[in-house]
Amino acid sequence: MHRFAHRAAAALGIAAAAAAHAATGAASPPTVATEAGSAGTRSCQATSPPHRVALVELFTSEGCSSCPPADRWLSSLRAAGFGFDRVVPLSLHVGYWDYIGWKDPYAKPAFTDRQRRYARARGSTTVYTPQVVLDGRDYRGWNSSSGFARDVATINAQTAPLRLRLEAIQSGGSIAVEVSVLSDDSAATGETDDTMTVAVFEDRLKSRVTQGENAGETLRH
Repeated sequence: MHRFAHRAAAALGIAAAAAAHAATGAASPPTVATEAGSAGTRSCQATSPPHRVALVELFTSEGCSSCPPADRWLSSLRAAGFGFDRVVPLSLHVGYWDYIGWKDPYAKPAFTDRQRRYARARGSTTVYTPQVVLDGRDYRGWNSSSGFARDVATINAQTAPLRLRLEAIQSGGSIAVEVSVLSDDSAATGETDDTMTVAVFEDRLKSRVTQGENAGETLRH
């Protein structure tokens, strides 16, 4: 699980930067480029950095009254200087709190399954929200800004076992994605599992909660 998270973060870092640029048109890191094609096509290319990117996963639920502070924290990372070249933040909504009054519209069984796999990997059967997983490990220090910055810096200081290049081509309502391996030092580090995970995610989502522990709140993700 831990080696998987390292590789996933490298791949996700490219996809996240490319998706953010294509969706917002905002200023991008120098490793991202876009160009217009013929007949309404548009392409976007991105290259992963030479260092490791930290994968931050927040397991959360709109039905949990303890989760909104963690949701706001995750959403604030980019403004705090943790760009996609340093951190890939993902909010994964679980559904096991739906029974207390509010059905989370973003919850997916696959996210709950992923959280349970993390629990089994650390020899536990307990899952909870909000839970932050940093680079594949349960991370309780997320609400300490100095501690989090230090731990992310430690991850970023390590050389990435893979260098990847991603090209996304949008044509009409479809997007084709091609990933190329530019360099692979994983064999030297003993990491030989070549599974790659690509996550497509949305930003600036919000819900008006009308029932449950967060009734009356507008939650943003």
